[in-house]
Amino acid sequence: MEKKNFLAFTNLPALKKNAIQLCGQEFINSLTTKSIYAKNEEFWRLVNEKLNIPDNAYEVRQAREQEEKEQKLAAEKAEDKAKQERLLANKKELYSKIRQGWKITVYEFTEVDKYGNKFVAQCTKES
Repeated sequence: MEKKNFLAFTNLPALKKNAIQLCGQEFINSLTTKSIYAKNEEFWRLVNEKLNIPDNAYEVRQAREQEEKEQKLAAEKAEDKAKQERLLANKKELYSKIRQGWKITVYEFTEVDKYGNKFVAQCTKES
């Protein structure tokens, strides 16, 4: 988990060279003299303490990314809905027929919708 916090906070992979770059060679050498190596979770815990990286950095990043993804999806849905409403508002009637008490009207869009449809039909039942 400590490696994930390092990655989430610094946007750098949890590698020894990145820890050296951020913490300094002297600090990393002091850890290796104590037999604490980069493969050990203790190494990354101490590096995170040195850099003042919070223990929940990974969870915070995941939550932020999820929120951004949801906002992007909501914006795309709103844009698609607005385009569909605009297409329906600017449709042109091609022809209309009555069959077995139903009025079937075919409309042409001014442009193609996101599914590639150029036409739409509307069916209404006459009372």
